Amino acid sequence: MRRGLAKLDSSGRDRVRANLRMCFVCATLLSGVQSVAEAAADNLKGYSVRPPAPGPHAVAAASVNTDHSQRFAPVTRFIESTLREKGVSGAGMLIIDKQGQTVYERYFGDWDAQTAVPIASASKWFAAATLLTLVDAGLVGLDDRVERYLPEFRNNGKKSEITLRHTLSFTAGYKPHDSIQDDPNLTLADVVRRVAGMDLLRDPGTAFIYGGLQMTIAGRIAEVVTGKPYRTVFQERLVQPLGLTNTRIANMRGRNPRDLAFDSPNPLVPGGVVTHVDDYRKFLLMLLNDGVYEGRRVLSPLAVAEMKKDQTRDLPVLRSIQEDDSYHYSLGGWYRAVGAAAGGAIISSEGALGTTSWVYRDAGYGVVFMTFARAGRMKEFSWRLKDMVTEILNGKIVSYATPVREVRFAATDMSAPETVARALPPRA
Repeated sequence: MRRGLAKLDSSGRDRVRANLRMCFVCATLLSGVQSVAEAAADNLKGYSVRPPAPGPHAVAAASVNTDHSQRFAPVTRFIESTLREKGVSGAGMLIIDKQGQTVYERYFGDWDAQTAVPIASASKWFAAATLLTLVDAGLVGLDDRVERYLPEFRNNGKKSEITLRHTLSFTAGYKPHDSIQDDPNLTLADVVRRVAGMDLLRDPGTAFIYGGLQMTIAGRIAEVVTGKPYRTVFQERLVQPLGLTNTRIANMRGRNPRDLAFDSPNPLVPGGVVTHVDDYRKFLLMLLNDGVYEGRRVLSPLAVAEMKKDQTRDLPVLRSIQEDDSYHYSLGGWYRAVGAAAGGAIISSEGALGTTSWVYRDAGYGVVFMTFARAGRMKEFSWRLKDMVTEILNGKIVSYATPVREVRFAATDMSAPETVARALPPRA
């Protein structure tokens, strides 16, 4: 450089030096701008701005490659407002794609990714998956009659026609719940023997009655075909293969979520799971990848397809907790048909204590929102949250949603077959 400058006269050399100084200043300024941009990105407080990797089932993938901090800002504000209004101390939310890339992750209040809480009926997905691992292993058939494994159902009228599929889709005909499920001193065998003596509200396969009592039958079948307690089956067939670090199942004494008996021989199969967001992430990834997690097959593609299938279709609904009849049921989760652009169907599993999770059947995205609130406080919130996220993933700009009101579920006498327990507000 000095030799080149020597060939110039003094004025030329001055001009070159001035230009070089100007280049240095510009480079410094650009470096500063870049540092500011990087700092701003670091201050997004939990957002991940990595776009989901493209895939054959992506929902409006191009629209998701935008600034998530702005796109999901209405979701963040909606959650913050609802938590304040309901007096809930914290929550966590995660959206991932099938490659495991984080689309959105945020924690509120006193929560983090390892905050473990009871998830109530969001446990039903876990129960269905556990039983389907046994179907995959050839230990039981999805359409086998339960009398094949449980002698108390043999020669027992219409109850002899109940199948495993019925128990996982709440079409076996039983009432929703019984207090014997909440007694930690009973065994699952004790409970099912009593269930076998109860009257049916409808013949098997003829009506949908949402609850949990029917799923205890499935849990007992798992014990019979493996020779192990359900709690052990749950650990060996689902928790360990997925590498879940803090996921367990308990009995909920008197339906009190703060009084859990983890060593009970009567685990609450449809509602007793305690877990956290990090573990739920792994479960969602397994569902999104047709039963495979980190190269290990946990469920067969056929089993996952059954979990994403409308199992109840046009059956009469005797009891539901959803806002309208667009919700049907799969195995352990709700099924709601949506347009092809929105993923074909939303398959969800939701709990009364505030946890809600879902996957888009054809789209390759999974979502979990987890909190711990009084039963029913977050129900309408979960409906609106699902709508907002679906629109954002499809490239729509959504505005901040207004706070939601609390949905209270009246105690319902299900002894009368004609009783319908859906006193829910219509969709806005």
